[in-house]
Amino acid sequence: EALRIEIALLPPLIEPTDVIGQLSDPTAALLNLPAGLPVVAGGGDGFLATLGSGCEAPDRTAITVGTTASVRRFSPVPSIGDRRGTYCYRYASNSFLVGAASNNGGNVLDWARRELGVTSFEANPAAEELPLFLPHLHGERSPFWTSTKEARWILPACGATIDGLGRSVVEGVAFQLGIYYERVTEVMG
Repeated sequence: EALRIEIALLPPLIEPTDVIGQLSDPTAALLNLPAGLPVVAGGGDGFLATLGSGCEAPDRTAITVGTTASVRRFSPVPSIGDRRGTYCYRYASNSFLVGAASNNGGNVLDWARRELGVTSFEANPAAEELPLFLPHLHGERSPFWTSTKEARWILPACGATIDGLGRSVVEGVAFQLGIYYERVTEVMG
């Protein structure tokens, strides 16, 4: 109504388990599958990664690192109050996905290999003082992001080895996920 869009122009709402058609002959041949198989609506990668992680109940949290990094939890009711940098997407009529995500996950490890020559992401933290790495390489969708931030190191007084830098990169992503876990937990109660 606010956008003055006619309801008739919008598609109908469906459940992720609804059958929306059948596999056509050309697509079946391309995929080497039998024609006529039911095509199910399904869902986006975040929803399905959470389900695939066995986290379909509100007391289970999925933490995934692909190109990006995210923390997600299903809820039977929308969590739209104090958002704290989280999102809430409708998955089904009685299921919502609450989460927080970063544009910087596994792609940060690729960056460390390419730009720093990191070959290992393990280090002995007792043997060297590791720098703190803030993994803000590819923009961000977190509550503390501003467009002026970028990847940064907070370096200790002494230098770190390349392996130490790799460990710092992994820890930076992990600490970021920890912040997101705390935010999702706060929002979900």
